[in-house]
Amino acid sequence: MNQGMSNEELQSVWRIQPYQMVSFDIQKGEIEGFRMGGRTYARTESGENHFFCLPEELRQIIWKYALTTECGGVGLFKQENGHMIICGGRTGTDMKTPFNRILEVCKTFALEWMFMELFTNHLYVDHLGRHVLLKLLRVSQSLLAKTKREVTYMSPWGMYTPSPELLYDLLAFGKQNPKTTINIWLMRWRLLGLKPNDIREFVKFGRGLRQAIRGGNCGVKAMFSPVVKSWRSGRKLEEINVPNVRFFPAKEDLKGNVDVMSEKEWNKVRAACSVKVFKDHLRGYDFSKGDAIAKLVTDVKDYSNNGI
Repeated sequence: MNQGMSNEELQSVWRIQPYQMVSFDIQKGEIEGFRMGGRTYARTESGENHFFCLPEELRQIIWKYALTTECGGVGLFKQENGHMIICGGRTGTDMKTPFNRILEVCKTFALEWMFMELFTNHLYVDHLGRHVLLKLLRVSQSLLAKTKREVTYMSPWGMYTPSPELLYDLLAFGKQNPKTTINIWLMRWRLLGLKPNDIREFVKFGRGLRQAIRGGNCGVKAMFSPVVKSWRSGRKLEEINVPNVRFFPAKEDLKGNVDVMSEKEWNKVRAACSVKVFKDHLRGYDFSKGDAIAKLVTDVKDYSNNGI
């Protein structure tokens, strides 16, 4: 360590890895150093921290090597005490490397941790992080000119249930920052394992969402008016049609289990959409009923993989 540390700062190193055995070297009531994991750490005199003399790009590489996990990416998570922390990776198990805790032992790091999600150009945010998502994005806007970034937001939204304030703030942010790709996963809009009637509702919502967000010809517009009304909330199409903000149906549960749609599952989709009561919803697809259903299933596969 080439930066002086107070007693509190030295002890906080231990709190970062609470399951390590630590022994403190205490002289005259002051902690002079400690041992942890087979290594010895000693107090040094305060002086210039040469690490921060390195170019920003090199510091970013070092932070990435030291703090990120095998999962890649950076996640924003909520602790039991309600505090939000930025961690390496994208699951709860990655909280073993909370970037925020470094603030306790390196005060200068406070100027850098806000940009940590730029390491891998991918920030992953679960629904609990929605209240600080935009704040974090705006704090690091100054670096967007240098770095293209991807944001994945696992929203609690589903059919007809967007959060208007956050939705339109994200759309506005995406429009202001075209280099940022924002992928919004709707965790309550999920296809795998549905019954026939629910499959039809899934498909109808997808077409309605496309009409609301992208416009275009989706058949009889009146059929999709509830979705359009809910997602537009009186706004014009040009206000919400932001190409770099895309919407996906959920393909994994909250535990990270990924859905895999087999051909058998896709046959269920074909069968559910082939019934007479669904005929009007095939409008907008050309040719015969068989061709229309085939195109509809291809359509669903497309936005499942590439978003709307």
